[in-house]
Amino acid sequence: MRILGAIVVSCVLGCSSGGGEYVIVAVHGVPSGADALIGRSALDAQPAGSAETFSSPSGGFGGDTSFALRFATTLRGRLSVSVEAWAGGCAVASQSGDVTLAGDERTLDLTLAPITPPDCTGQFQHPPGMVRIAGATFAMGCDAAIDTSCESDEKPAHMVTLPAYFIDATEASAAAYAACVSHAACPRALFDLLPSTTAQAYLTWDDAAAFCAARGKRLPTEAEWELAARGTDGRIWPWGNDAPTCTHANFEPSTSQQCFQDATGGFVAPIDQGGGASPYGALNMAGNVEEWVADWYGAYPSVALTNPTGPATGVQRVLRGGSFISSAAEIRTSYRNANAPDASATDLDPQTNSVTFGVRCARTQ
Repeated sequence: MRILGAIVVSCVLGCSSGGGEYVIVAVHGVPSGADALIGRSALDAQPAGSAETFSSPSGGFGGDTSFALRFATTLRGRLSVSVEAWAGGCAVASQSGDVTLAGDERTLDLTLAPITPPDCTGQFQHPPGMVRIAGATFAMGCDAAIDTSCESDEKPAHMVTLPAYFIDATEASAAAYAACVSHAACPRALFDLLPSTTAQAYLTWDDAAAFCAARGKRLPTEAEWELAARGTDGRIWPWGNDAPTCTHANFEPSTSQQCFQDATGGFVAPIDQGGGASPYGALNMAGNVEEWVADWYGAYPSVALTNPTGPATGVQRVLRGGSFISSAAEIRTSYRNANAPDASATDLDPQTNSVTFGVRCARTQ
């Protein structure tokens, strides 16, 4: 591995001169011919700071390389790092990952994914903490030939074409939402959670939209959410067609069983809990907290669509992914829920109040 780590990329936050601790970012799969790497970082889903650019050494980067990020010894939180490989003014590969700052030197391994075709606009940026979804055509909705749990509003299955975009690798955490509130960029949630890596719940649609806007992002469309959750092969759950277990997701396998409970009795899990990642590496797209999307709720069309945004008006907004109180059928990638945008935590029905409602943001490439 060619080491760039003798050069500290940047002080993430609050470093004193010569002091602090380090995260070593090990980058794998650097394409041959890459002449520059760009690293970006963000703490607890806050907007990324300045980018750091490394020019290729005389012998090239090789397939693997590394660099270091320095941070204050007292700094804690979830650090997201993205790396882009550039060649001849085109972005040719990128990836993002996360590491929890907890007092010791940490290593973050990133394997770059190719950008096909390369982005030669000169404007490409891979936001830290997000996964890139390549443009694709897929069947949106439920196919009764492979899924016996189809609900009427999941049909008809129809072809949708989307351009490339980014979506958060995880749901928004309580720490990230609290940081947004502290900067007066987000309204307080209907119930305050202690800042932590637990997924933020109790959000109205307006709360969710404000959070994404404050991060320079937006809510995903319903179509973007579904592609990120299932990919192009029509799988029933993010990990495939095998029935869910508590290893895959935080849901309710039966009325007498919960998959997760913390020391305080809470059922919402940390944002990196669960092994049932989507084909693109997004976590918790099944269960934990339901996720608001941009669309108004309405019936599906029977024709193919390109980059759909849903009905122009409506009464309810769409929620996707199910939650910790959902059944196996309700955490399928095609399952749809909807609620009033201003859903209140004072509603005593857990199926309709905001106790299970969270957010995951998107960004146009």
